[in-house]
Amino acid sequence: QKSDRFNGEVNSNMIIKISTFSNHIDFTNNELNVLEIEDKKLFSNIVTSFYNSINDEPSKETLILLKNNEVVSISKCMFMIMDIYSYDFNVKKINNKLISILEQNIINDEDLRYDVEKKIYELANLIPEITSVFSLDLIWDNDIKIHKLLNLFSIKIDQNSEDSYLHRTLRAIDIVRELGLCDILVLCNLKSYLDEEELIELYKYIKYKEQKTLILESKVDEKTIYDERKMIIDYYFNDYIIE
Repeated sequence: QKSDRFNGEVNSNMIIKISTFSNHIDFTNNELNVLEIEDKKLFSNIVTSFYNSINDEPSKETLILLKNNEVVSISKCMFMIMDIYSYDFNVKKINNKLISILEQNIINDEDLRYDVEKKIYELANLIPEITSVFSLDLIWDNDIKIHKLLNLFSIKIDQNSEDSYLHRTLRAIDIVRELGLCDILVLCNLKSYLDEEELIELYKYIKYKEQKTLILESKVDEKTIYDERKMIIDYYFNDYIIE
């Protein structure tokens, strides 16, 4: 198994505050937080608020993210997957990050960089011969960057449509860690698709990978599984913590 490439502050203290509630989502001593919301409309508002905040759009609920007691950008520090099963792991943000890391690895490896740039030079020298079939005056870009070469090969994350919900969720954890996409991964309604045994397997993997993860759930259950830290908002909008 490949080692994680993520170079962020794994042990940084991170807290999410939802302005209208007294308690907060605290990752200081636990990578795994669950926010359970009984009222369906409020659940929808909060899910949408997370999604909008992560995408730098206005939200109904005011969310504040603290990292080591300083307010930080939610869009830079959080990543959200609404539906694991239908999610495209080759969206632009993920693909750009993948290519960027590959390019940097080539740049940092002197021998590999020399080999790649030599191949680019050789390919560029073939262009006059390739274009000689025309009598037209043609121009082209001889300054081909490494990332352009990588994009030519359409390098993408392999997606197996037959993967189970659990396996796709585990893969999401791997992708986030390998690419260093965020400090906090936000997932939705996992408990509607995973049984308790599968949840425990997932939770153990989250702990093993040290990936701060927030799970948003539309059902309230005061029982905790494995090492959950729960913030519950009941039907009357009272909020409390269960650990």
